[in-house]
Amino acid sequence: MMKTSSHLFLALAALFLCSCATVTTLRVDAISAPQAQSGRIYCVVPANPDTSPKDLRFIEAARFVENALSERGYTRVEGSAGADVILALDAAIGKPENITRTSPQPVYAEEGGYYRVARVRVTDKNGRASYVRTTVWSPPYSRLIGTVDSSYTETIYEKRLALTAFANTDASAEDLPQLWSVVVLARDSGGDLRAVLPAMAVAAARYAESDTGGQVELRLKADEPEVLRVSGRTGPAQ
Repeated sequence: MMKTSSHLFLALAALFLCSCATVTTLRVDAISAPQAQSGRIYCVVPANPDTSPKDLRFIEAARFVENALSERGYTRVEGSAGADVILALDAAIGKPENITRTSPQPVYAEEGGYYRVARVRVTDKNGRASYVRTTVWSPPYSRLIGTVDSSYTETIYEKRLALTAFANTDASAEDLPQLWSVVVLARDSGGDLRAVLPAMAVAAARYAESDTGGQVELRLKADEPEVLRVSGRTGPAQ
């Protein structure tokens, strides 16, 4: 019975841990041109002129954006000839930044830890009770007596995904009218941009053609169905 209970406890604990998916906190700032008429057929180009369209990191980020926008009714085409919108994409991670933080830490005092004399009741073979004196060790124990501020250094990275939509008119590249723009930021201790790109793409797609009036906060779980589809998975992480 004890063994069965232990197995059940471990199974429930594993299920609980699996259900605690990582939550990504994002800051989104979206703006759109007043009364702008934006099409839903687009091509993607690097926003940075130094980035090649064949750059593998750009290709991966563009794929995540394509998957996210397709859920909102957008269609991607290759080349600008058949596109209503030219979408400039920029995805980057900033340099590590060391930040000193302060947090309260518990302070404990150790008490006890001594020998004492105790009277112990014993019974002989005839059932007669008597008492003997013996030395007993009282182990020490810890007691919380307060807290003290402790400083530590944390390394923070800022990730950025920006989408800027231009109307594909006959004007020169410098004069293409801007339709809308979305900037998504993630700021945490994770140094892997690729790990959060699917969630950032989802956030950017949700606010495409919108105006947030400033930064808004969006929290997305790593196992949300839309994030999984954008990342190329269709079910819970294995």
